[in-house]
Amino acid sequence: EIRTYVEDARCHTVSGVKSQSTADEQAVSDLLDHKWDPIGVYVGPPAEQGPPGEYATYAPGILETLRSGGAKSDVMAQMRAARERMSLEAITWLDERAADVIVDWWSIRRTS
Repeated sequence: EIRTYVEDARCHTVSGVKSQSTADEQAVSDLLDHKWDPIGVYVGPPAEQGPPGEYATYAPGILETLRSGGAKSDVMAQMRAARERMSLEAITWLDERAADVIVDWWSIRRTS
């Protein structure tokens, strides 16, 4: 499943539609939508879900953290800060699960 996000980013780049940076931001945004979703925008049947990109504003910061060698704990810290800005309670297991997926995606993305 993570490889799908890597492949999607590669396809956007190869087709010339997006720069690699933009494709990476889109991949992280998609991962945040589908693996994190702290306010439940993407719960339920697809017809009842919000449009993609609810958490896109967090993708550039997370990417910068990853590019500068940040670890899962650094990604989780950004998620925790985002929750605080949204006045949401901490849900550590959800942040950890999403951070695991994002860090795994980055590891595959860097080596592919």
